[in-house]
Amino acid sequence: MEWIVSAARAVEKGRLPDEILAKFSEGDFCATESFCLDFKRDGYSDDAESMAEAVKDIASFYNTYGGFIVFGIAEVEKDVRYHVSGISGTPFNMQLLRGKVESWLTCEIFFTYEEYEISDSIKIGVICIPKRKLSDPNRFKRRGPEISKGKYAFDAGNVAVRQGDKSTLATEMVDWQLVLSDRTLDKVAGELGRLVLEKRSGARLDHNLPSRDVICTKFVGRTDVLTELWAWLNDQFQYAKVIAGEGGKGKTSVGYEFATQVAYMAPLSIERIVWLTAKKRQFSGFENLWRTMPETHFNCFRTMLVAIGRNVGYLDGELSEASDAELSQMVRSGVSTYATLFVLDDVDSLEPNDQRRALEFAQQAGSDGVRFLLTTRSNASYSSSAAITLKGLEGDEYADLVEILATRYSVTLPKNGVDLLAEATKGSPLLTDSILRVVRRGNNLRRAIDDWKGHSGDDARNAVLGREIEHLSRPAMRVLLCLAFMGECSKSELMSASGLLEIGLEDALDELQSLFIVNAPKIIQSEPRFDVGVSTALLVISKRNELAGDHVALERKIREARSKVKARTSQDHNKDVAIAISQALALRNRDISAARQTIDAALKTQKNHPDLLLFKARMICETDPAGIGEARKLFAQAYQKGARKHVLFDLWYQCERDASFGPGVIEVALNALKEFPGEDVLWGERKAEGYVINGINRSKNREFDQAYDELSAAAKELFLAKGKASASKEAYLLDLLHGLHDLLLSTMPSTTNTYRADAVSLIRELTDRGDYRFEVLDALTSALLQRASEIERKVVSGESQKIRFENNRNYVLDILRNAGARASDLFRQVSDIS
Repeated sequence: MEWIVSAARAVEKGRLPDEILAKFSEGDFCATESFCLDFKRDGYSDDAESMAEAVKDIASFYNTYGGFIVFGIAEVEKDVRYHVSGISGTPFNMQLLRGKVESWLTCEIFFTYEEYEISDSIKIGVICIPKRKLSDPNRFKRRGPEISKGKYAFDAGNVAVRQGDKSTLATEMVDWQLVLSDRTLDKVAGELGRLVLEKRSGARLDHNLPSRDVICTKFVGRTDVLTELWAWLNDQFQYAKVIAGEGGKGKTSVGYEFATQVAYMAPLSIERIVWLTAKKRQFSGFENLWRTMPETHFNCFRTMLVAIGRNVGYLDGELSEASDAELSQMVRSGVSTYATLFVLDDVDSLEPNDQRRALEFAQQAGSDGVRFLLTTRSNASYSSSAAITLKGLEGDEYADLVEILATRYSVTLPKNGVDLLAEATKGSPLLTDSILRVVRRGNNLRRAIDDWKGHSGDDARNAVLGREIEHLSRPAMRVLLCLAFMGECSKSELMSASGLLEIGLEDALDELQSLFIVNAPKIIQSEPRFDVGVSTALLVISKRNELAGDHVALERKIREARSKVKARTSQDHNKDVAIAISQALALRNRDISAARQTIDAALKTQKNHPDLLLFKARMICETDPAGIGEARKLFAQAYQKGARKHVLFDLWYQCERDASFGPGVIEVALNALKEFPGEDVLWGERKAEGYVINGINRSKNREFDQAYDELSAAAKELFLAKGKASASKEAYLLDLLHGLHDLLLSTMPSTTNTYRADAVSLIRELTDRGDYRFEVLDALTSALLQRASEIERKVVSGESQKIRFENNRNYVLDILRNAGARASDLFRQVSDIS
């Protein structure tokens, strides 16, 4: 694996390293192609289809990490064994190929060609393709040749990308994430013999995204929509995109998930994310409560412009004094100063005319460095190319959603339950959630669905609630009507309004819980608060004659009581923090000193506020690399004071990692796993990195026994993470695990004789984790042969040692027998042990 690393590092020098040429001189060799190395037995012919393949190969290397195409190497055993067959002449028409590169691609690629003599009679040819600098991907500017009926090699706008050992066109989400990133190579993975995308780049991206718990605790599916959004970031002509669809389809969740992915991956075209929403509250079905959004940023077109203006450096005084026309011009000019993805959520909350103006503004203000993503129920003002219409979930994605909700509510569904729900809800997550919550109350699934069929959105929920209201007790009906009149209120307010004693109120609340009312956020811990949804309130009020004979007097009593108190509580403390951070963000790009002073001043009045500590640490990371020590302390303080945002753990982890302090990385990972148990794969991998850093540091100090222990611990963590990962992530983790195993094998000879006395058992840990690559089997065989020699020479003795050796021998024979022809020589050697 080391020679693949050498190839990747040799791209900038433009010449294959000597160790790879030495490998070729063997004639027959075991190796593998990779993201930076491609073997070809023959060259490219002059026909259009072959030239198209050549240009795609060159563009794919260029758009990713650069690399080498080696001619005169024949594949003997797929992905394992190769033979140097050599070339008889230049394997392609250089003038024609350069012309096709210039003709088909938007930018010229300055690749080189060189020939190497492997022996007196054999030589190979090598194309070296440089790595693209930090710029837009090199696209095809016209359609390629037709390779089959109606199928073309590539089309205008396509981007070629290197996927592992294959050259292909970017179509998957991971392809776009790769080509739009800075393609930084991971330092720790490089030590392992694997070079991969820098996974933590999101820590460098500014954003004001709310907590995931507020939007969508568990995101499911929508891969096709997310892929389309990533491809949109590469679109040179459309800078505004709309996610449109009916209520309950998950528009906000999709926009949030995409923004989160962008924050983590940090594509080259985006430097920060600004999330602005008109939504006041978000319902959490899992917690059964309405959550107030951390901020509601706008409620009309003008306040939307003001909210954007605040995020591009304008002061409130400047914005408030401007006319509508001046404000629009100011903001349109201001957004172009910083590469930003603006997410404008819940635009349909605005008046119809303001919705149209918002969409028009986004379309006109967008540019190469500024993009707008809007969520709305209506897309009538936008062309189909600019809007993604969100349908209901389908197929496996919907089945995954139902499985999650059924587990959450402890509901057992019939075999055809998913199909019945899909037909009734048309894949709406909200409607599915609502039906399963009704089923949880003991209703048969078919009967619950029958009440919902023929309805959509609020009408469907109302149909179910109307039936349930008829079966409530009279006290419960009275309490429900009070809640409909009052909106969010406390238990004490309900008791006063309804006239019920505490025990009667408790019984009524228990009856209403889960279906009609939800728990609202508490102002003080000792006082519960409750609320009902808007659709429920409207339905209840429409039935007020049936629910309470004195409803007129009841409504008057509530109105008079409410007029005597404030409608909402003060949030000055949170506003002070938000204002300080907003001001610092606006100042940071033009006066970092003033930005720091702003945060320091806020910390004097809001002492040890976790958000301020976190923001200060982040500024240090971004502007003062020498201050990493202070940043690490601030992150720890912010955590101790209650900060639990994803960005805290990501940045804290990045600092500890950059400081090469393995114990710190492990500490961050353990803390993150406590907060986000659903992210055990990501943080398990990062925990493994902490052990790797420890191992590398130990090796540098020549403490090889301890280094092996640390690396072995890392391998165990990676193996556990791999077992919980998705299919695509599992393949990536397997690649890292193999690299870690390679490092263990290379470290073992440096350990003390006592430590590696039973090398067979140490190497068995690798095969126990499913690593049956030839190099592992070879090492295992060598260790077993060494042990046999020691027993024969009586270096080790005793009946127990002989029994253990026989068990190991049988274990190795079973593995080698299943490995087939590639391990036949090893099998013979082990079989011959007497």
